[in-house]
Amino acid sequence: MITKYLIVFLISMVPLIELRGAIPYAVAFHIPTLPAYLIAVIGNMLPAHIIHFISLHHLNMHYKYLLRYSS
Repeated sequence: MITKYLIVFLISMVPLIELRGAIPYAVAFHIPTLPAYLIAVIGNMLPAHIIHFISLHHLNMHYKYLLRYSS
């Protein structure tokens, strides 16, 4: 049972499929609609936060480099 939820979560993280593929998959495998929707939305939002934090780290590194070597 938990593997079906995990598959819905992972499908919703794929950029081309996202919620359009995850929710129909969940309905096809008899997962209740509300939990499937919530898991798919959380799985869809998670990569954006990871990319955001990684890019902030890289921007901070470039900023420190520029401050060190600019004058």
